[in-house]
Amino acid sequence: MELKIIKLEQGVTIFNYEELKAELEVSLQKYRGYVVNAAEIAIAKTDRAGLNKLLKAVADKRKETKNVILAQFSEVAEPQFKELEKMINDCIVGIDDGIKANEEIEKAEKRENTLKLWQTLDFNILPFEAVFVDQWLNKTYSMAKIKDDMTAFIEKVNNDLKLIEQFGENIDTLKARYLNSKDFDVTRIISEANEEKKVLEALVKESKSKEQPKQVNQPETVEKQLLLRFEVKGTRTQLQQIIDFMKSLGVHAKNL
Repeated sequence: MELKIIKLEQGVTIFNYEELKAELEVSLQKYRGYVVNAAEIAIAKTDRAGLNKLLKAVADKRKETKNVILAQFSEVAEPQFKELEKMINDCIVGIDDGIKANEEIEKAEKRENTLKLWQTLDFNILPFEAVFVDQWLNKTYSMAKIKDDMTAFIEKVNNDLKLIEQFGENIDTLKARYLNSKDFDVTRIISEANEEKKVLEALVKESKSKEQPKQVNQPETVEKQLLLRFEVKGTRTQLQQIIDFMKSLGVHAKNL
């Protein structure tokens, strides 16, 4: 099948549109309502590739013609080219949808088989969703490789849980935090626990310092001064000694 430009005139673009359309109606008939079976995916992909090639040829010719005489092309030929492209593309879409539907079925089946494989490993502390990765659904990713990934993951988790047990404090809480994490990064979990421990110790120390009784300075007791009158008899020396003693005590004395 070949698209031929029959005549180019000022303001008019003529090509073998009717001929091509008639040929396409016949050749594309087998692709309408195309049903893709699982056993014929390879054939469907070949058909799709052939249609894509034909679609590209028509589209390229349209662009080439458009560049030659853009004015009249836009009015007459472009809608005709696009109609041809749509005829082809409608068939491609139908086939493509069938291929994708079959691929989704295959992925669903492989996911189910992957789940069953995980259950055989009897590692019940984590659900299947915690270990599953989309890459496993690729056709090139074998079930043997998936099992190796699962086994390595289980070994890592067990080793990480042993490290958490060596931490010595809040083991159950740390294990739960680790198992509920998305990255299963035991280094981060332990590092955060150490930081929390430091903060807690600082709070406890501060709390104890606030609980210690403060020393209260008792106010000095000021004794009330009294007036005492008495008469002393003695020698001058004795009397002077009494006066000096009274002064040493801060007692005010005067002669009457």
